[in-house]
Amino acid sequence: MIQPHGGKLVNLMVDGAERQKLMQEAESLQGVVVDEYIIADLEMLSSGALSPLTGFMNLKDYGNVIDNVRLADGTVWPVPIVLAVNDDIASKISVDSKIALKDDNKTI
Repeated sequence: MIQPHGGKLVNLMVDGAERQKLMQEAESLQGVVVDEYIIADLEMLSSGALSPLTGFMNLKDYGNVIDNVRLADGTVWPVPIVLAVNDDIASKISVDSKIALKDDNKTI
């Protein structure tokens, strides 16, 4: 069997009771409306198409991709995958904040 890029296949899909729990938690979180490009990245992340990424890149991975075309762990990666928000939203959340991503006010 061919090994996935980075050595592990990531599956972030949830359903059933776990999905219900996360959707309930999202109701209490600050919502951030995202565009169709971010939604497409979310779909790719959740399905494992962007393995070995387990979410949007942190600053260390982002910087290394920009400077060296590699994740911080050395895995070749050509394009940053980030949750881009405007300055107004960025000023209201911190790096470790939990937020609910929304598409026209519907949690996704």
